[in-house]
Amino acid sequence: MDHLSPDDLARLRAALTTLPEPVRRAPLARLTDGTYGLCLSCGEELGADLLTDAPARAWCPQCEADVVQRRSAARHGVCGQRGEGG
Repeated sequence: MDHLSPDDLARLRAALTTLPEPVRRAPLARLTDGTYGLCLSCGEELGADLLTDAPARAWCPQCEADVVQRRSAARHGVCGQRGEGG
């Protein structure tokens, strides 16, 4: 967690505690294990600026877009249409 200063971490921990428990559970666990602030997919450092805007953020912008695209494709099929009778 060398990529975030102690002040950043204190501020972000405080911000996380204001979120609903189900939302803050995973980021607080990542704070404990030292992976908070790293993208879950590629490991890129998210940086204090991104985390300040969204302290529960788990992915960098590129990986988040990939996750959203994959979830959308899974829901709507590859062609963007729902299943038969759609």
